[in-house]
Amino acid sequence: VRAARRLGLRDSLALPARSKIQASGVISTPPGTFGKTTLYMQDAWGASRVVLPSGFHQKFSTGDKVTFSATVGTLQGKPILRLQQGGPVAIQKGSEPLAAVKNIQDLDDEDSNTLIQVKGVLKELAWPQMTIDDQTGELAVAVSRTTGISKRLLSKGDEVRIAGILRENGDSFTLAPRFEDDIVVSSSSLSTGVTEIPADNEDVTRFIQYFTVSMIVLALAILTLVVR
Repeated sequence: VRAARRLGLRDSLALPARSKIQASGVISTPPGTFGKTTLYMQDAWGASRVVLPSGFHQKFSTGDKVTFSATVGTLQGKPILRLQQGGPVAIQKGSEPLAAVKNIQDLDDEDSNTLIQVKGVLKELAWPQMTIDDQTGELAVAVSRTTGISKRLLSKGDEVRIAGILRENGDSFTLAPRFEDDIVVSSSSLSTGVTEIPADNEDVTRFIQYFTVSMIVLALAILTLVVR
């Protein structure tokens, strides 16, 4: 029986399909974030999506250092690792990995599946899709429902920091936030006097309510001054 090879994650994904390896790295996205059987892990040289076998119940947390036997495969045309059913899994608790701060123009294939962060301005917004512009380029951002990230009152023009897993889609990339605190508003366009009316009914209603209350308060203040 041929022994499983131990390589960095990037080199492992370049092996032929069905190659058996010993995968080792740090969990950047635990199962349940983007689906029950999907996790992302990374090492010093790269990162990989890992698909768990059906019925796998062992717990993984962000920051865990893990080692397990895996098979190289493909999913939707992209290389992945499949954790081998019944194989031993070594877990060592560790600290959460830091997102690598990147300029959008510098993103390339080697950043695929890695945890990154970009800073810029929201150029387009149609929740859960948006586009961020950091003056070096533009990057699509897509919030998955499985993450549980709640809809928030963002506006075009907001300055934001967004972290997440970088996914490769043909010739382009999409950033997939994992958790609530992966999306941070550094400066709202509303605070600079630029009022952006929300695009969907729920936010329009909230905007109208806020505007109406503000006008009532202003009218009462003016009336008080006139009476005096």
